[in-house]
Amino acid sequence: MKRYFIHFITLLIASNLIGQATYFNNAYNYNNFSPALAVIEYDYEYILFGVTNDSINNNVSAYIACIDSIGNLKYWKTISDSAKQYWAGYRGSGLSKVDQMGFAAVGSVGTYIDSSNAILYRFNCFGDTLWTKQYSDPDEFLRFHDCNTTSDNGFIMTGYQLVWNSYSDILLIKADSLGNEQWRQEYGDAGLNIEKGYSVVQTPDNGYLIGYYQWVAGQDETGDPVVMKVDSLGNFIWEQNIGGPYGEFVPRVCIGNDGTYITGVSIADSAGQNYSYSRIKLYRFSTDGDVLWEKYYCKTDVNNILYAVYPDHDGGYIATGKRHDYYNPQGQWWNSFGWLLKVNENGDSLWYREYQYYTGTGDDYNDLYDLCLTTDGGYTMVGQISTWVEPQTAWVIKVDSLGCDTPGCATGMNIYTPRAVENEALWIYPNPANAYLNCSLQITNVRCLFTICLAESRMRYEFPKGKRRYKLMFPLIRQGYTLLC
Repeated sequence: MKRYFIHFITLLIASNLIGQATYFNNAYNYNNFSPALAVIEYDYEYILFGVTNDSINNNVSAYIACIDSIGNLKYWKTISDSAKQYWAGYRGSGLSKVDQMGFAAVGSVGTYIDSSNAILYRFNCFGDTLWTKQYSDPDEFLRFHDCNTTSDNGFIMTGYQLVWNSYSDILLIKADSLGNEQWRQEYGDAGLNIEKGYSVVQTPDNGYLIGYYQWVAGQDETGDPVVMKVDSLGNFIWEQNIGGPYGEFVPRVCIGNDGTYITGVSIADSAGQNYSYSRIKLYRFSTDGDVLWEKYYCKTDVNNILYAVYPDHDGGYIATGKRHDYYNPQGQWWNSFGWLLKVNENGDSLWYREYQYYTGTGDDYNDLYDLCLTTDGGYTMVGQISTWVEPQTAWVIKVDSLGCDTPGCATGMNIYTPRAVENEALWIYPNPANAYLNCSLQITNVRCLFTICLAESRMRYEFPKGKRRYKLMFPLIRQGYTLLC
C-alpha cells in the first residue's frame, strides 16, 4: 500500500508540472531564408540568433529575434548593409547572455572578393545593436564559430584563421567588456591540415576548454574531434583526440556540474559516399584530461549529429541534434528528425525523444541545432526546417521537463528497427516504452547476461551461447516505463 501511495503522489506532482508547461512547435520565415542557429532564455522570452537574407540591402545578414513565452514573434532585427555579408556563428554556437545587459554573438563579415574578418556583435536587451567589433589579419581570413562570457565581464571567442590556401589554424581571442582585444592565440600542426575551433567555455580555474575539429585537406575521412585545455592566457596545457577511424563531427564542450569537463560528439561507425553512420557519444574528462567515462546513446543512423550539450536543471545533462531517416519506407533517407537526449550525472540515458515540423515522407528536413533550459523546467530548441518546395525556415519548439511536445508525452516515442552492422552490439527500444521493451543483441559465440532496470523493478535475462542474432520482447504490465540503465 505504501509503495502505491508514493507513486500516486509522484504522478500527481508530475501532472501538475506538465499542466503548467507551455508547448509550441512553430516556424518563422523571414525573406525565405532564416535558419536559427542558437537560442537563450531572457526574462521568460526566447532570443534567437541566425542568418538570413535582408530584403532591403539584398545581402546575407545576421539576425536577432525574440519570441514570447507562448511562441509569438515580438521582433526580428538584422545586421546588414549593401556592401558586406554578415554571418552568424556555427550551429549551436555563437550567442551568449551578458548578465542583465543584453546579448553577445559572433560570426564573420566580408564580401565575396575581400577576406572576411571575425566579428563580435553586442546587443541590448531589446535586440538593438549597441556596437560591433571586428578582428582582422592583413593577409588572412578570420571567422568566429562560438563565444562565451568570462568571469571578468569580457568575452572568449574561437573559430579559425586561414594560414595558406584552404589550410587553417584554430583561433582563440580574449576581449574585454567593450570588445577590445586583450590577446589572441593560434593553434595548429605543421602540414596541410585544416583545424577549426567550434566550441569554447571558461573553466573554473580561469582557463579555457576548446572543442575543435581537424582533418587533412582533401581527405574528409581523416576528420577527428579534439578537446583542448589552455590556461588563462591561452597557453596549451593538454588535449584529447576523441575521433575514430572514419570522418566524425565537431565536438561541443561544457563545464560539468562538479567542475569536470563534458564533451558531446557524434562518432561514425562506418561511412558511405557522402555521409557517415554515426552515434551520439558523451565524455566526462577530469581537469587533467583523463577520461572519467564515455558512453554511446541511441542507434547508429545516417549523419546522426549532436550540436549542443548543457548541464540540466536537476543535474545530469541535456543534448540536442538531428538524424536522417535511414528507414523511411519510401526510401527518402534524407528525411531528418530533431532529437533531445537526457542523461543523469553518471551519463546513463534517462529518455530520448524525436520531433518534426514537417511529417511527410518526402525529403523533409527537421534539424535542431541548439537548446536552452526554460524557467518552467522544460526546454526550448531551435534549428531549421525545409522541404523541396519550402525554404530554410527558423524552427522553434517548446517542450516540457520530460521532453514532451504535447501534454502526457503523446509524441516522441519512436520504435526503432535495428540495422545489422557488425560493430553495433545491443539495441534496447523504444525508450520510453508503453507495452513492450524490445532487446536485440548481435553476438557470436559468447554468453551474455544483462539487467534491464525499470522505474520499479529489475528484469534479468541471459542470451544463450551460439546465437548470431537474438531478439526478445519484455511485456510491461504498467504503462509509461522509462529505461534507467
